[in-house]
Amino acid sequence: MKLLRPLLAAALALALLRPAAAQVRVVAAESGAEGAASAAASGVSIPAVPLVHLARMASPTPAVSAGAAFLADKPAQAWFQANRPEMYPSLVRGALALKDWQKVLTAHDDPRILREAVLSRPDSQFAQKPGTLLAAAAKDPALAGRLPLYRAAALDWSMISPETRGLLAQDGLAEERWDGLTLNDRYAALRAAYDRWVSAAVTAPYGSEQYADQYEAALEKTKGLMSDEELSTQLKALKRARADADEISHLRETGQDADAAAAALGGGPAPEPQPELDMSDAETHALELALTKAVNRELLRVPAGRRALTRLRGAAPALLVAKLPYGALGQYLPQQRTIAVDSAFLMETAAALGYSPRDLLTSRRALEETAKVLAHVVVHEGVHHGQFRDSPPRSYSQQWEREAFMAQAAYLRQARAADPQLEPLIERLKAGGAAGQLLQTEGMLDPAALADSYRTVPTLERAASRLILGGQKLQASQASRVRAIEAELALRRRRDAGARARLEHLGVVDQGAAPDDLRARATSDLRAWRRALADAAAKAVEQAGRLMDRSRAEHAVWTAELAAAPAR
Repeated sequence: MKLLRPLLAAALALALLRPAAAQVRVVAAESGAEGAASAAASGVSIPAVPLVHLARMASPTPAVSAGAAFLADKPAQAWFQANRPEMYPSLVRGALALKDWQKVLTAHDDPRILREAVLSRPDSQFAQKPGTLLAAAAKDPALAGRLPLYRAAALDWSMISPETRGLLAQDGLAEERWDGLTLNDRYAALRAAYDRWVSAAVTAPYGSEQYADQYEAALEKTKGLMSDEELSTQLKALKRARADADEISHLRETGQDADAAAAALGGGPAPEPQPELDMSDAETHALELALTKAVNRELLRVPAGRRALTRLRGAAPALLVAKLPYGALGQYLPQQRTIAVDSAFLMETAAALGYSPRDLLTSRRALEETAKVLAHVVVHEGVHHGQFRDSPPRSYSQQWEREAFMAQAAYLRQARAADPQLEPLIERLKAGGAAGQLLQTEGMLDPAALADSYRTVPTLERAASRLILGGQKLQASQASRVRAIEAELALRRRRDAGARARLEHLGVVDQGAAPDDLRARATSDLRAWRRALADAAAKAVEQAGRLMDRSRAEHAVWTAELAAAPAR
């Protein structure tokens, strides 16, 4: 009997839902795109296998594995293309979105990281209605064993302590209301409640051991709601609080004025100074040009570097040195078609080698040594240049980062084998505490590590589904234009010639446009839009397929290049 239940449920779902409603549900549930074009009513019966795919994806709590199953079933896809082409783009988009969720829900073991991945998909029903995520996971045998993780990530009421429930009650939040909140609203409510709790919990004077203990306890309770940057900042603040408490304790033990020292601290840890590039605009520009030439010379030394220079065709001729977002060593800037190197990372690297940024303008040795350990960043970002150049907008994905790290690792392997000067430089970086980012490159070849670090970046499947959404939006825009023009032409046909001429003379009918403008659209643009209307979404599906095919091919290329590079 159990084996029959899925088929019976699928048949019942299709009996109760029109195909049009099923199409809308797939789109709305998985990507939040309400108002998808309805499927045209038809008498075409759906064979059993396509019907089951449709029902599993159209369910109010869709089967997460249904997306991958549909994408792997070429005959079922071919049936929809031939018999229900108006449904096909939405089905593919819904399937890609489900496969994206399948990746997300199996990639992370930390509820904080998983929650950030879910929050980065605010258009999905899983973020809008966290209960739907738990229900979908519970019915999937491959996911059901991870339900405690999902409950913690979704901030489910069952995972909230009685003490925290009391804090939420101050804002009028009980279980019934909580269950109806989006994940983003739950997150915001908990942060607000914890902010109040921390203010009441950390009461000891700064500089005392009690303050450091209270601060650590508060951090332990609230760290699950912090971003990586916030958590890093708080851990550094705790470390400073411990150090200041030890210093004040030492002053008391040696009979010195500890109270004055505590007062000088101002009641809290001093803000961590942000490193700034102390150079004029002219000096910075000269540094950028010099660094670009020196890095290019390094890239020419090994095959992976030479390929990187080839891929950089069409890019701006010089690197930029700029303050980049937290954690970024470099960044490709698509609009400027250039690569930026983080100024703080540059200063840290130079300092670990024994130089200041200004030394790079006066010392050839300083410039060359710094360029040797920065070149891998340019290889990584150069891959992004080629990706952005050769792909449609909104194609950026975790797969792109995977390809860039593979190229970066291949370059580093080749450079360390070919250049005897590089290894001693890396040892100097280690001694100066600045080698971590360079040495983590190999670690980022691990899919789990990359998925955690780039959790808010779309997967390849999500990027492909967004391309299809773009095509559907274009199709909807074209459809509204066609309808507007057709309605205006029908209105004009109903008017007598005299009234029509008077209205056109006054510019009433076409809102100030010349009368010939509308007639021209009716005879040329309208026909073109009607033609485009028929295949805009279908072309977007083809575009998404090409994006995925390209990524598979690129992945194979980088895999071969890595295999050929000497590993360390």
